[in-house]
Amino acid sequence: MPDDKKAIVQEFLAAMAADELDTALCVVAEDVSWFSHGLMPQGLSGQRQGKEAAAKYMEKLSRAFFNRKRDIAIQHQYRDGDVVICEARMRGQLKNGKLYENDYGMVFDFLNGQIQAVREYFNSTIAAEAFAGLLW
Repeated sequence: MPDDKKAIVQEFLAAMAADELDTALCVVAEDVSWFSHGLMPQGLSGQRQGKEAAAKYMEKLSRAFFNRKRDIAIQHQYRDGDVVICEARMRGQLKNGKLYENDYGMVFDFLNGQIQAVREYFNSTIAAEAFAGLLW
């Protein structure tokens, strides 16, 4: 596992995109805090606390995508101490045949080499319209 926090975020997002959730969760703290912007139903927005809650969120999101896979392309990434900020685009074919494409701003806080907090910001209207009928 790399020591560089930017590399850890890159590997985390790559594992999440490939639906390798166990690999992604290896770098997440047990008491992780994960906030998702917006007002989407079924726990797809709001605050999650703990690795188990984060895993359930990641699993639920994967279920919407064809073959449970999508592309998460990091466009910009910045690190300052224990914080990594990245701008990324998530793109993938949904099970209903639609293409999902949304831009994300993500902030990762690290503690003791693990992701301690995630805050993700995205166009929740695009996400709600795309995932309606698939996840709720």
